Amino acid sequence: MSYVIGTNRVVTVDRINGEYYVRIQDLETPLKRALFPGCRWAQFISLLPQFDDAIKKLLRKQSVCYSVHLGGHWYGIVRSHRLCVDLRKFYFDKTHNRVRHTNIGIRLRITEYLKLKRLLHQIHQEYPALHNLKPCFLSHENQISFYSCMECRPFDYFDYYL
Repeated sequence: MSYVIGTNRVVTVDRINGEYYVRIQDLETPLKRALFPGCRWAQFISLLPQFDDAIKKLLRKQSVCYSVHLGGHWYGIVRSHRLCVDLRKFYFDKTHNRVRHTNIGIRLRITEYLKLKRLLHQIHQEYPALHNLKPCFLSHENQISFYSCMECRPFDYFDYYL
């Protein structure tokens, strides 16, 4: 099922091999997308109050530099110089020994972000399993499983195991 959040921008919920995925995408540009498995979606939803605070500051023309790990190689970013919520995939650049952004991701305009928030109740009503999902970090039984988890610590995994 797809939900329109803006011009050529949709949120789609799919079930693949028994797991739910939420895709936010621009229909005209394939790389303008974010794909969230259930646990990453749950993490994103749990961080909405922090995104809201950052957007309020942004709209009041205050300085904002909010960046948060959503899971896997994905981050959510709100910065003063852009009126958007940037959902972006990152990678570890071994040459420069730092994490860098890719071209894969989508910048949601504030109006699109707000429309997505308004649709959450409907999405979770039609897909109750999405509403009951928990962020990945809450599922780990011990530190070893947390530190070796590619969803919670994707870049640290490379440091220790490759």
